[in-house]
Order: sequence, then C-alpha cells, then structure tokens
Amino acid sequence: VGSKLISSIVLNGSTLILIGDKLKGFWKASLSHLSQEKRQIRSYIVTNSGSRILKNLLNNGDVLLLGALTGPAPVAFYNIAKKLAQSILIVVDPITSSMFPQLSHLITQRKFNEVKVMLQKVTKMLLLPSLIFMAVLYWLREDIIQLAYGSEFVPAAEPFVYLAANAILAAILFWNLPMLLSMGLVNFRFKGQLAALIVGIAITYLTVPSMGASGVALGLLIANGGSQLVFSLATYIKLNHQTSSE
Repeated sequence: VGSKLISSIVLNGSTLILIGDKLKGFWKASLSHLSQEKRQIRSYIVTNSGSRILKNLLNNGDVLLLGALTGPAPVAFYNIAKKLAQSILIVVDPITSSMFPQLSHLITQRKFNEVKVMLQKVTKMLLLPSLIFMAVLYWLREDIIQLAYGSEFVPAAEPFVYLAANAILAAILFWNLPMLLSMGLVNFRFKGQLAALIVGIAITYLTVPSMGASGVALGLLIANGGSQLVFSLATYIKLNHQTSSE
C-alpha cells in the first residue's frame, strides 16, 4: 500500500509540474463554464465507472461464484490457474493505458484512416504469434502446471487453458478499450459489460455441475471474449463510417 501511495504521489506530482504552466489560467475558473457540458461529463463518469465495476465483478466474482457452487478444492485449482494465466496480461495492461492518449489525439485530428490501418497492422502482427503460443500452452498445459506448482495441482491444467485463451484474446484486442473511450462509445461499453456479466453467470451455473472449475473458466472466456469481439467490431464499424463520411 505504501509503495502504491508513493508511486501515485510521484506520478501525479510530476504530471502537475509538467503541465502546470498550461493550467495557470484555469485554477480559479468557475465550474459555471462547464454548465453546458455538465450532463455529458456526469454521464461519462457514471457509465465509465459502472462499466469498470461490471468488469471487476466479471473478472473477480468468478471465484466467489465457484466457491458458492462447489467447494474449496476446485476454488484452489481455479485460483492457481487464474494467477498463472493472468501473468500474460502484465505486458498488455501498460500498453493499453499508453494507447488511450495516442488514439484520442489521432481521432481529435480526424485521422480515422490512419487509426484503422494502425489497428489492422497491430492485430495482424499479434494474431499468428498468439495462436502459436496458445497451441503450445494447450499441448504443454499439464507440464506447465506441474513445473510451476507440482503434480498435485495438475487438475488446474484444464481451467488454465480457458483462462489463458481469455488472456491471449485480451492481448490481441488490447486496443478496443482505448478505442471505445476515444470514439465516445461509453454507453455501449456499459451495456456490453452488463450483457457479458449476465452471460458469464448463466454459463457458470449451467456448466459448473459437470465441469467444475473449468465451467467457470469457460464462462469467463465466452463472456469476456464475446464482449471483446463485439467492442472491437463496434469501434471498427464506427471507424469505417467516419472514414467514408470524410
């Protein structure tokens, strides 16, 4: 907690120092200047925060749901598989954060075609290595679990495959969240996250009795993967519309 607090202070302090000169005329500005945009700002804050809450429920509520439907042993195997699979996203999360200002800048300049070409190239570049990586993970799933945790945790191999596929899909389509925010599709994101949460819960209830921990992992893959694909398709369609209208 202390390290996060220090990191936050350093990062925010550095940001204020860098942009302080540009904000000099705005420190004492009245909020009445934003009266016309107040409704849009409020809507953005509420829907964006709601989307993040729904996403956290989907990604973190799975363990609680599995525990309620089964017992401690499946939860233990699932947790092990999830921690190992989520290590894939360590590289992706910083890239996602850094993409938002760049995409927003390009979209503000109405360089929609350049954005579309960039996203196509990035996705194609990541697709083949990700598929090969997923095939290797599937082939060596039990060996990976045994090497990392020991032979007694081999039952975690099957949910690990589903969770790794979910992480790899998120890595390939890492750009869809920055694009949704940049293109103003915040309400669409909220509705998509709500639908994904409902689908994930439904699939979990249907599959856990026969599949155990793998049922939760499958539900998370279908819910998250489906929403990722829908979000990416929606942003791409809007990009095409903006490009054709120019």
